[in-house]
Amino acid sequence: MRATSQNGTVELVLPRSFHGPLTLETSNGSVRLSEGVKARFTPLVDGSGFVGDIADWDGDAESAEARGWDSALAASRNGSVRPRQSAISVTRG
Repeated sequence: MRATSQNGTVELVLPRSFHGPLTLETSNGSVRLSEGVKARFTPLVDGSGFVGDIADWDGDAESAEARGWDSALAASRNGSVRPRQSAISVTRG
C-alpha cells in the first residue's frame, strides 16, 4: 500500500488487521498517528515503524512480504502524514 503527495496531507487508512512495516515520511510537515495506530505501533530508528507484533520481524521489508505480512508507505513533501486505523478488518483468503 502506498499513498504519496507533493503538496498536501496524506491520510492513510489501514485495516484493523494490518500487520507489518509502516514507513512515514514528510519534508515540510508533521506525522500524527491516530490512537488506534499508536496503540499497535513500534517506532524504529529511521522514523518508520512496525504495526502489530514485531517479535518475529528481522527488519527486512522483503522478509515481511515473504511472511505474508502487510507493508505501507505514506509520504508528503509539503504536508502532513496521518495514518489511521479503519473500523474494518481484512482477512486474506
